[in-house]
Amino acid sequence: MIHIYLCEDDKRQLNRWESIIEKYLVMNATESRLYCSTSKPEELLSIRKRSSTIGLYFLDIDLHSNKNGIELAQEIRKYDPRGYVVFVTTHSEMAVLTFRYKVEAMDFITKDETETLPEQICSCIQNAERNYKAQLDSSNRLLSIKVDKDSLVLDQNDIVAITTSDDSHRSPFIPEPESGRSLAR
Repeated sequence: MIHIYLCEDDKRQLNRWESIIEKYLVMNATESRLYCSTSKPEELLSIRKRSSTIGLYFLDIDLHSNKNGIELAQEIRKYDPRGYVVFVTTHSEMAVLTFRYKVEAMDFITKDETETLPEQICSCIQNAERNYKAQLDSSNRLLSIKVDKDSLVLDQNDIVAITTSDDSHRSPFIPEPESGRSLAR
């Protein structure tokens, strides 16, 4: 599941983003949900801190607040390093700053393109969901087995069979010594 966060100081714009996203969520089979919609960066951060779910963040850059959207994205990265950040702004010249501040933006949408805004927002949601599912699929393919104080991580595709042993203190991963003595612990 992806939680969607919006931060835009213009209420009219914020309502438009909400409407676009809510329509997308109703019309598409998705587990994502609109989790936060605010004009205040501090409120978004407060809500983000209480969540452990990955987020998709649509942020205005010029928030008329003590924190701009890029600074907000930097703060978000402390709590959600793999989250998806999308800047929606009239300040296209600020795109370069997203690299300088190392916020790893997924997209940069200009508000001036009002006709394509819904399509661009929905495309971001689709991309975030696709990337999130791919990440889950790849991470769920690993099997971690505790061996003494270490862990052995195996790709499930590499496992042919798993067997049990009557000797619960002997690791099947440690070969028998040549002297015939067991390494039982």
